[in-house]
Amino acid sequence: MDGIHDVGGMDGFGPVDTTEHEDTFHEPWEGETYATFVAGLGSGTFGIDAFRHSIERMPPADYLTSDYYDRWVTAITRLFVERGVLDPDAVRERTRAFADGDATVPERTDPDLIGELAAGVNDAYDSSGTPSEPAFEAGDRVVVRNHAPRLPR
Repeated sequence: MDGIHDVGGMDGFGPVDTTEHEDTFHEPWEGETYATFVAGLGSGTFGIDAFRHSIERMPPADYLTSDYYDRWVTAITRLFVERGVLDPDAVRERTRAFADGDATVPERTDPDLIGELAAGVNDAYDSSGTPSEPAFEAGDRVVVRNHAPRLPR
């Protein structure tokens, strides 16, 4: 991959905010976005690789001007539309309602669903069910070949 999202080793993007924050999320919508990600991943609607690829498909200008969770919203929405979970027209209508201040995020409490989604997330991150042994140990000498350019610049 050699897209705009591959910024490893590049500079000129301004300072990195290392301020300690009391809350995990800066705004409530970021937590809601994370919960939506967990729902998509945990339900098997998409996998972590599809999610990452969806972010990487953002137009370069949008990617560079978007915040971290803005990228997540874009990626999740795209995947839900592509998988038929959401209707694109309904997404546009709901987006307009939020922009106009006429919409709120619905609340749902379903303890059984939380367990199912957690199990789905665990499966998504570890489909083998058994821990794998590391291929290398600290201090091992390795050779890196650039046959699939996914290395920092």
